[in-house]
Amino acid sequence: VDRAGNVLINVPLTDGQFVEVNWFSKWSETLPEIQNLVDARKLYVDESFEEYIALCPDLIRGFLSRVKDVDVPKDDAVLLKVLADLGVESEHVVVAEQLLDAASGELDSNQAPSYEKLNALCESIAYYFIPPSLESPLNPMCGMNDVINYDGYFRQIKKDLLQIDETITKIGNSLNQYRIAYYKHSDESAAKKLWNQIDSLKGVVSNLEKSFQTTGLPAIEDQLNKTHAEYDELLKKLDEIENRTLLADVNSSEVSTIEEAQQADVDLRRTGSKLNDLNSEIDELEKTIDTLRKTLKDNPTIAAVVEPQLKAREVERIDAVAKFLEQAAVYLVKLKSLLRFNQSKKQEILSDLKRINSFFEKFEDAIVFI
Repeated sequence: VDRAGNVLINVPLTDGQFVEVNWFSKWSETLPEIQNLVDARKLYVDESFEEYIALCPDLIRGFLSRVKDVDVPKDDAVLLKVLADLGVESEHVVVAEQLLDAASGELDSNQAPSYEKLNALCESIAYYFIPPSLESPLNPMCGMNDVINYDGYFRQIKKDLLQIDETITKIGNSLNQYRIAYYKHSDESAAKKLWNQIDSLKGVVSNLEKSFQTTGLPAIEDQLNKTHAEYDELLKKLDEIENRTLLADVNSSEVSTIEEAQQADVDLRRTGSKLNDLNSEIDELEKTIDTLRKTLKDNPTIAAVVEPQLKAREVERIDAVAKFLEQAAVYLVKLKSLLRFNQSKKQEILSDLKRINSFFEKFEDAIVFI
């Protein structure tokens, strides 16, 4: 009986009869790339390598054509770039390159990647689209293997999302920490004034969050949301001012790959250590300068001895501050680039999560046969 109460199967039974229900249906669309994959396997097993290789270019393009908003190029070099830009792992892109080279005669067909590697390449592309059989207007269906795979994708993406949120929070905290130190020493009035406003708002946000957690009052929640919006707007303005003035002359490339992000992280840790040392040096110099000024004020008779020491320490402080600001500017530019990269990766993860959720939404009114 279906959900509306209509009888689907009506077969008289005898008492104690064992019932086994099998579902068979050919009422579904034939997918060319799936059939090509089946044919490729047979050809590879039969060691018909030339015919096997001949199928591969169309097979790869067929799978890629299923990915939403991707234009499948005719040029092989562009095709490899599209695969890499999509997010297909580098080892699978290499397999695609070797298969295309074999198909064009640049590589001997006997040296072409195996069917297992071809299948793994196709699976890596298939990750980026919902199984076409589920989209069929005739008889939408998929296998339990698809469900298990998508459950694995879902769990991994939730884990990735948690990790990247932690990374973004960590970068944000570092950015905040070094901005505090930077504007302590910087004379840039517009940016410094804006930073002081932002710094004071942080305390307001913190107090409102505590009040809302304690009371749960809608009025406090409303004020908290407004303050958050004001804080974000000021931070956006500060970012624009910094990029236009303080950091405009810093020569640093944008982080655009995982490898560049990893290298940036190493560079930032190294530079951060130097900045901490410089900041400590400046603090010590300021303490010494304050002590010498107090000594000079209390004992003007020894000015001939103290003043040269004071001037020397003040010059040292000026040099240390200049060095700190120069290195801190480079640090902030790279840190902001790393933050943008991770925010971009988060959007990609959210897009993947949306696609995977759409897979499970297909089963909202489904009949599942096990």
